[in-house]
Amino acid sequence: CRYDVEEKVVLTASLMARGIDALSRREYSRKELREKLVHALEEGQSAAEVDDVLDALESKNYLSDERYARSRVRMRSARYGNRRLAYELSVQGIGAEEVQEALQEAGDEFERCRLQILRKSHYFLL
Repeated sequence: CRYDVEEKVVLTASLMARGIDALSRREYSRKELREKLVHALEEGQSAAEVDDVLDALESKNYLSDERYARSRVRMRSARYGNRRLAYELSVQGIGAEEVQEALQEAGDEFERCRLQILRKSHYFLL
C-alpha cells in the first residue's frame, strides 16, 4: 500500500513537471494545458489528478487564463480583428470578461488596421 502512495506522488510530480515544462515555453489556457496533460497521462493517472495539478499551477500563478488572453491578443492583434480574436479565445476556454480586458489592452481595432495598411503600403515604417 505504501508503494502505491509513493508511486502516485511520483506520477503527480511527473504531471506537474510536464505542465511546468510546457508553460516554460509559452502561455497556455487552462483548457489547452488540460488537454495536453490528459493526452500524456500514464497508466495509473487520472483526469482528476490533472485538474489537481492545474489548480496547483494556478495557485502558484504559473498558469493564468488572463495572461494567456493578453499574450494571444498581443501576438495576433496586428493580423486579426476583435471578433476573430474573441472567437479564438473563447474556443480556448477563456471567459468573456478576460477576453474583453485583453481586447481593450490591444487598442482600437480600426487604428490597428490603419497602421497595418500603412506598413504594407511603405508609407509608414516602424
